[in-house]
Amino acid sequence: AVFGGLSPTVAPEMAAAPDAQAWEPQQVVASEAQLWEASAAASTFPAHPMTSSFPHARLWKPLEAKPPPWPHRQASTKPMTVLPREHREVLAAQRQKLAEQAFALDRTQTRLERDGEAKVHRPVPFLELPPVEPRPLEELRAMLRQAVVSKEGSQPQFALVTGREQEGWHLLCPDSYVQQKDEVEVMKASDVRQISVELYRNCKVSVNLLR
Repeated sequence: AVFGGLSPTVAPEMAAAPDAQAWEPQQVVASEAQLWEASAAASTFPAHPMTSSFPHARLWKPLEAKPPPWPHRQASTKPMTVLPREHREVLAAQRQKLAEQAFALDRTQTRLERDGEAKVHRPVPFLELPPVEPRPLEELRAMLRQAVVSKEGSQPQFALVTGREQEGWHLLCPDSYVQQKDEVEVMKASDVRQISVELYRNCKVSVNLLR
């Protein structure tokens, strides 16, 4: 084998005898430490790090934990205490309420802003305004409500579900009534994503809710 780029030294008498027996490694091979020392003296490679007697040996300094130069919070040496479940639910409800208030406030403040670049719109040709003043918005809403109520089948059906009165009004989904099972799909008025199936006889229908 070759250690540190050097070949083992063979005795001259063994090299001259072709029928010489296999030589013993301890007689012709230099020790590993000697090879490392010779390699360090003959080249610029660092010496064996585990040999401290060499002049080129590298000394390893012990690691030292130093605090970071930036301000930081001291690590706690005590385990954290977990708040009770009731306290965490109260905090979650408060955060949800604050998030809803912030969302409503932001929507109100940015309702007149539009996304994207502005576009130039040409006026409608031959547009004429009515000679009379426009009707108030409340009057137009009353007219629209009256038109919806007077039309047959146009008014949605609201109901209070028995056993769930505290949830408020529910909207009966049209064309969802199953006569064989006497079941109907209801949609929560305050949250239209909540849809459930209830018995129709448990729904107290109010058809005059919009009047």
